[in-house]
Amino acid sequence: PLADQIYTFPSGYTLEPGASVRVRSGPGAFNNPPTDLLWTTDNIWNNAGDIGDLHDAGGNLIDRYTYGSCR
Repeated sequence: PLADQIYTFPSGYTLEPGASVRVRSGPGAFNNPPTDLLWTTDNIWNNAGDIGDLHDAGGNLIDRYTYGSCR
């Protein structure tokens, strides 16, 4: 990914096992922690398909979300 496509969770934020969070982007994006976190109001996802990876603090891949042509 490009450097401007990396979201870093706020300091002290913990995503508990089994919990979920929405990291929002786009013109209608909003911040409502702890369930909704604002990344940017820019459009960053590709409508044809994209991949989102979740890494732990050590850089290990924890989960991956794919859609569209990236499946």
